[in-house]
Amino acid sequence: IDRSEEMQRIGAERARKKGFKIKSVIKDVHDLPFEDNNFSGITLENATRHLEVKRVFEEIYRVLEPGGYFCHHDLVKPSNPVVSFFYNGYLRVMVPLTTLAFFRTKKFLGFRQSALKLSNYFIEAINIFYTSDELTLLLEETGFRNIEVRSLMGGTVGFHKAQK
Repeated sequence: IDRSEEMQRIGAERARKKGFKIKSVIKDVHDLPFEDNNFSGITLENATRHLEVKRVFEEIYRVLEPGGYFCHHDLVKPSNPVVSFFYNGYLRVMVPLTTLAFFRTKKFLGFRQSALKLSNYFIEAINIFYTSDELTLLLEETGFRNIEVRSLMGGTVGFHKAQK
């Protein structure tokens, strides 16, 4: 599921190259168009920061069959204030530099301001997001059990596996 036809095309092509056949639909993950207890597994990667997390977790729980698994991965807000301080400093320097590197030619000069706004959005989306522990609590409140959590890079990347 994605709202973008282009992202669906890219995903289908990647799946095809790996020998998978997938069916994709353009829908909103906040309101999944599937019957209850329909899937044995669902993944959500690198999108959660842009969603209404509680509502999405409830929808995923609804369409998972009993015993089904939900696997989640995203950049998260570090819970350690020292890590958070250095991570934010790193992001505030590296994200704009990386963005500008892609838009450094005269052809793209008009896009520089937009690129910087986009990098600021990216940084703020992480800063107002949840920590791995907070996401774990949301999963528990939704009804998930047997939750496994793994954090990498000082708690800036979170992985969750939860069972209905």
